[in-house]
Amino acid sequence: MLSIRLLGPPDVRCDGQPLTVRRRLVRALLYYLAAQRVPVPRDRLAFLLAPDRSQREAARHLSHLLSWLRAELGPCGACCLWADTTHVALNEHTWVDLATFERGTAPLLSGSCPSDRATLEGAERALALYRGEFLSGVTLPHHAEYEGWVLLERERLARRFVDALARLAEGWAQQGAFDRAILHAQRALEVNPLREDLHRLLMQLYAATGRRTDALLQYERCVVALEKELGVDPLPETQAVYQAIVQQQPAVVHAPPSHFPTPPWHEPPGLEETLAAAHASAAGFAYHHVLTLTEQALRLLDTTPPGKQRDRRHLEVLLLRGAAHRALRACGEARAELHEALRLAEELEDQHAQVEVLCHLAPVLLDQADYKRAKQVAEHGVAVARALGAPDLLGRALSVYLLVAAAAGERVPQALLEEAARLLGAAQDHVGLAELWNAVGVGAMQHGHYAEALEAFDKARQEARRVGHYFLVHRAEANRGHVLYDMGRFPAAWQAFKRAEHFLDDVALTRPDELWNIGYAYTALHLGHTQEAEQTLLRTLNLLERVQASRSLVWVHLAALRLLQGRLDDARKLIRRARQEEVEGRFGPILWIRELEGRLLRQAGNARAARAVHEWAAVRARMWGNERRLASLWCELGWDLLAQQRRNEARRSFTVARDLASRRGEMGTVAAAQTGLAACLPGCQHTADQAVEAARATGSLLLLAEAACVAARTYRCLGDQQGAERLLAEVLPRVQCAGWTMLISRLQRLRRVTNCDALGKCVAP
Repeated sequence: MLSIRLLGPPDVRCDGQPLTVRRRLVRALLYYLAAQRVPVPRDRLAFLLAPDRSQREAARHLSHLLSWLRAELGPCGACCLWADTTHVALNEHTWVDLATFERGTAPLLSGSCPSDRATLEGAERALALYRGEFLSGVTLPHHAEYEGWVLLERERLARRFVDALARLAEGWAQQGAFDRAILHAQRALEVNPLREDLHRLLMQLYAATGRRTDALLQYERCVVALEKELGVDPLPETQAVYQAIVQQQPAVVHAPPSHFPTPPWHEPPGLEETLAAAHASAAGFAYHHVLTLTEQALRLLDTTPPGKQRDRRHLEVLLLRGAAHRALRACGEARAELHEALRLAEELEDQHAQVEVLCHLAPVLLDQADYKRAKQVAEHGVAVARALGAPDLLGRALSVYLLVAAAAGERVPQALLEEAARLLGAAQDHVGLAELWNAVGVGAMQHGHYAEALEAFDKARQEARRVGHYFLVHRAEANRGHVLYDMGRFPAAWQAFKRAEHFLDDVALTRPDELWNIGYAYTALHLGHTQEAEQTLLRTLNLLERVQASRSLVWVHLAALRLLQGRLDDARKLIRRARQEEVEGRFGPILWIRELEGRLLRQAGNARAARAVHEWAAVRARMWGNERRLASLWCELGWDLLAQQRRNEARRSFTVARDLASRRGEMGTVAAAQTGLAACLPGCQHTADQAVEAARATGSLLLLAEAACVAARTYRCLGDQQGAERLLAEVLPRVQCAGWTMLISRLQRLRRVTNCDALGKCVAP
């Protein structure tokens, strides 16, 4: 029997006796097979463990590793290791702590917290297997994809560990076993000190067991952690628990759910109770439950007599359903429910309800890219709210109008912004303020005012955090990621998207958020995390298909990935799909589609047609004021001209792109333009050095690889063979690990070529 522990420092035993696997790559192979628990394709393993070798050499290397692994495992190797011509696996005679850990914690995370002691004790035994982070201390230098997999698994399992501990503490608190609950809550906070729900639970548990001083100290720890990491104060609920302890009120333990799960509502006996439960579920982001409760409310409405009271309740139900459908990205259903609600509000002559409906309807139209209608609805909402003279409603209506204007690419009027902020602040509407600052940030981002956008998104994050609206915190963090991506600060963008993912987990929302997913995926691609980028895009594709939303943005980003992988036919098919779904408009991805379409034409050797496509897109970008895309298109035009051997014109095009991007602070585009200029001047080492340094400063492997292709030619043309080899040795293994076939072939060809005359001719990417 082979037993393998992966949670903490790895430990391998055969029939209870410790085993020492001497070779690092053999150990890495064993750990990967143990973690997968399903047959793994040989091709995948070969690339993972020998990224810098050819396919045949990598396959031969894998066979050697498997032979060494069998030998190292001794008698357990024959019975536990299984392999055929296509797959490799560890069979059922292998025990892995990771499998037991995930199986044992599943009941805690599957729904409402289990209340029986047997389940809680079983989960305790599973959690005891977590001795530390996944594969603690394991590194595999020069194998970036393997190390990336280890890091992602560490994050996932650490999050699962904390979630399970939180639910376990809640379960023992409900059982009255406060001491056991305290131990589990303390352990969870050691891993994630930002879980404010656990701070509250621990304060309540301390108070319930008479440890008032410990409860007050726990509040101080919470304040320090939140201030240090997020720059925010504790939530009102946490402050309320603290005040209750200070005033020595009787402690009542209300163990909060760790992920806003659907509350265990029972069938309410009447309409009022059902609607109250639906409002409570909406406040807790349990939108699927909102739909269930409102369906029940509609059935109850059928049994009530006709009249204005029934119509008002029907209007309330439709509003709840419209908001829930929109949150779950069922935009068609949301639009239908809200149009019916608007009809009812007009029949009832209820202007207050009209404004509420219009404030929900405009963002739905925005989600459907119906910008003209969205603006009309938002303007109507502002007009009705002004006529009504309700400051709180006017603040919300102005916020929605500013959101629509920002998404439509219009500059946010400063007077309206100040008025909306004043009204929402007076009403203490923190959700409205978060949405308002988010709209301001989107507008600033559209116009390239990136410092202003980052400041606005920080304000949005703080306002949303104060009321525990974690989805709005997620949206603000995701938008910060988009800004940092546009600025060419790719590692910082990656961190922002990862934080956004953390807050999305905290609301347990299963709604497709394609803009965040696409930004996350393309940032991952820039950093060389190709597999994660592809998985994210495919997952987004499935989500959008489920809600029947446009998938053109996903198609075009997948096409860009396929182009890097050298799968040109697949890329062309994806571009065709994107063009079929996307109508030509100001705010759609049509410019990005045409930009990539032209790149594919150039790759196929048709530079003239590529130039025509890029010129068409550049005219539209200038006409629509999209300078972000315009700078990128100037770069593409430069490569088109260079492929036609029109160096002077290409140089002017790259210079325009560089100057425009530099003025806007978009350093990724600056690096791309600098690479183009280096290609135009193959005998200028200074320009080549600038291209490499500009790409390196962005943290993007993709930009660095493209710069390296040009710079290595220049170095060799100037006789600096050593400089070229150093650069290629740095970049090529990382590009091979990323699996970018197109760039791999170019870099490998540069390594083989030694004739300086042949290097003088520049080949555009």
